[in-house]
Amino acid sequence: VSHEIRISLIEEEYADDEIVDILQLQNRIWQYYVDSAEGESSASLVERDAINAILADTLNRPGGKDFFGDALKEYDPEELQARVSKYAYDPFPYLVEAEIPMLYILAEDDVNIPFEASRDALEQLKVDFNKDISIQTYPGADHYLYRWDWFPLEGLYIPGYLDLIGDWAKAQT
Repeated sequence: VSHEIRISLIEEEYADDEIVDILQLQNRIWQYYVDSAEGESSASLVERDAINAILADTLNRPGGKDFFGDALKEYDPEELQARVSKYAYDPFPYLVEAEIPMLYILAEDDVNIPFEASRDALEQLKVDFNKDISIQTYPGADHYLYRWDWFPLEGLYIPGYLDLIGDWAKAQT
């Protein structure tokens, strides 16, 4: 999610120092959620109040509400667990333990997933843990690997994408 926010901020021509401030605040909020999800005693009122003070200032800036909702709410274990499951998920332990062939399809112009970091991490998994990982990259493609033809209003997947999936799955059976 930080990658998406950073790309959005760059596209909206935020200054570098503003991007750093917003990403640091976002990471601080996520860490608050992770810590607080461990129990009410970890839900530091001092930290929540400090974050809310920064948020109040940030929300008053142009575009501030685009990246942050309202102030952090009172301690709510269900909401915190939901947020933590979204923000703190780490696939790495699963990938290390998985003993199945894996196919990763990456789009170079993906604004949702950091292309180079993802590709490099998968390549490292292949080497370090001897994983059966196939990686296909699509230059110029975005997250959805879909290309819209505006007239008529129809779209097409990137050439070869569907064949790749079918051929890979067939080779695994």
